[in-house]
Amino acid sequence: MAPALLMYFVHVNAGIAFFYLLYKWLCTRDTFFTCRRGILLLSIISAFVLPSPVLAEWIGGYSSLSAVTGYYRSVLLTEVVSDGSGTTWMNGACMCFFLVYLAGGVLCLFRILLKVASLIVLVFQSESAELNGIKVRLIQSVSGPFSFFGWIFIPKEKLGMEEVSDMLVHEQAHVKQYHSVDVLLSEIVCSVLWLNPFGWLLKREVKENLEYLADQKVLESGTDRKAYQYHLLRTSCSRGYVLVNAFNVSSLKRRIRMMNCKRTSGVGYLKYSLWVIPVMALLVAGNVFVMTEYSEFLQLLKKEIQCPQSVSDKGMQGRVIVQFEVERDGTPGRFRIIHSVSPELDVEVLRAFRLMSHWKFATGKKRLANGRFTVPVTFTQS
Repeated sequence: MAPALLMYFVHVNAGIAFFYLLYKWLCTRDTFFTCRRGILLLSIISAFVLPSPVLAEWIGGYSSLSAVTGYYRSVLLTEVVSDGSGTTWMNGACMCFFLVYLAGGVLCLFRILLKVASLIVLVFQSESAELNGIKVRLIQSVSGPFSFFGWIFIPKEKLGMEEVSDMLVHEQAHVKQYHSVDVLLSEIVCSVLWLNPFGWLLKREVKENLEYLADQKVLESGTDRKAYQYHLLRTSCSRGYVLVNAFNVSSLKRRIRMMNCKRTSGVGYLKYSLWVIPVMALLVAGNVFVMTEYSEFLQLLKKEIQCPQSVSDKGMQGRVIVQFEVERDGTPGRFRIIHSVSPELDVEVLRAFRLMSHWKFATGKKRLANGRFTVPVTFTQS
């Protein structure tokens, strides 16, 4: 896995974890379900977009943002260690991990495709009908009603139940508000980040909040709260299709508790302004670390720098610190040693640094301001 891609991947996972924890802290006790839905979607999108190198290039056109990220780049010390030994075993271990992770992600995505295919097959196998002016698909199933995008599936055995009208209002809320988009997006995120437990926890929050929204719609239609809650208790749960919005789900206790909660005061919206903090943190972090040229150059240094034989014979070791700048046109220069160990090591380090090519992120219409980098190179005797 390329260094830049690896760092991007690390930031995405960290972003998902941070956004989930912040959501649990700020949002799970209020009744702003629509706002919570927006926050959850924003969290998922931000975790993937903010650390992106593409965003780093766009930010370069705006001096205020570029100045913030440029400052952090100037004080960051990314260490390069040269001990004369190879790192083949480490590269091999990373490659094995990458292949295993990739295989797991592919299997998870394949599982989603199978679920989508099974739902499409169910559409053709079901009967079309109309209940209370709403088009539905009647299925031979003992599960509860559920929906997927524009389709509402109702088991035939539920047609005689008095709460069928509540089921229809509930599922129509899922359909009209496009809740299947949220479910599908959260499933894809879990497939890509399948090793990250916070991805799965965030998916659960997405699904639960969608049920809160649909329940709210049913209560707004005039249905008695207590009667609706008893209907939920009597309705069996749909467990066969993970991508659907089900009328009754395993989080029933939390749904009933949320329905009985007092509506949150409008002042509670102010706490959502705290969401700016993780967004800016991830924005700065992404632009400090996720720069393809910088990461690749560090790998080049590790390969190119060789400890001179004369230094090895003397058993000398230590840290040479180099500072350089990248101009607005992408040209690296102004190399200088700010901490020396020996003249021989200084010459070797400067030789390797001057192999650096133009930085692509600084080219184009939107150019970054000058960036200063300080890199320590540590020589050890193995």
